[in-house]
Amino acid sequence: QGGRTGLSSISGAVNAAANELKGGLLTLAQKIDASFGTAQAKDLRLSEAGLVFGDKQISYEKLIAQNNHQAIEVEASSGPGEERRKYAFLSSAAHFVKLGVHAQTGKVKILQYVCVADGGKIVNTQAAANQMSG
Repeated sequence: QGGRTGLSSISGAVNAAANELKGGLLTLAQKIDASFGTAQAKDLRLSEAGLVFGDKQISYEKLIAQNNHQAIEVEASSGPGEERRKYAFLSSAAHFVKLGVHAQTGKVKILQYVCVADGGKIVNTQAAANQMSG
């Protein structure tokens, strides 16, 4: 079985999109507020109220309205990193099934089924359980 990359890809993409958003908002903030002039995207924090740089804050509404924008759109993606090539990236499983077959009808019946899996570090127990039963 191949290893899953969902968690690492999704969280990486969310982080990349947030960084792209910070960069876009910073460009808008620098046009209308000189106190954001020395900021870099890595220095910013996205809050519910707006963009924050140190003790300075500017609302998202102000950023969009004063720059004549209707919306700000960003796009980012992420995928497995170089670690995938350096390290083993597989999980292992073994399935054992004991079947019974009716001699006259040919009907197959599962008498016993056991699955053993090594999923590595389980981050989300519900997702791991779903993988096992799915």
